[in-house]
Parts: sequence; structure tokens; C-alpha cells
Amino acid sequence: MKKYHRMILELHIEYLSFVEKQLKKVELEIDRLLEPYSASIELWVTIPSIQKNAVTVVLVEIRE
Repeated sequence: MKKYHRMILELHIEYLSFVEKQLKKVELEIDRLLEPYSASIELWVTIPSIQKNAVTVVLVEIRE
């Protein structure tokens, strides 16, 4: 692997790290906003094949 390729890979890794940090911030904000609905979410996810992400979408659609 040439020096140039190594540099490009390092830049990509740095960028991916940045994006992961930003995504974590967004996820934390979503969790904060969903806090008032935690009891409902816990109930919904007891339904087979219903996951938290799907419940979140339903809650957002209902609130609009």
C-alpha cells in the first residue's frame, strides 16, 4: 500500500469516527425526547417483531 492510499484510508476512518459521534448525539436527543413515552414504548415492544425504531416512527406520525 502506498503512502497516498494509507493517508486516504486514515482520512476515511477519521470521517467515519466523526459521523459516529454525530449520530450518537442525535440518538441521545431522540431518547431524551421520547422519555415521556417510555412506558408506552416498553409496552409496544412486547409485541413480537415490533422494535423501538418502529414505535418511534408511529409516535412521530401520531403527534403530527
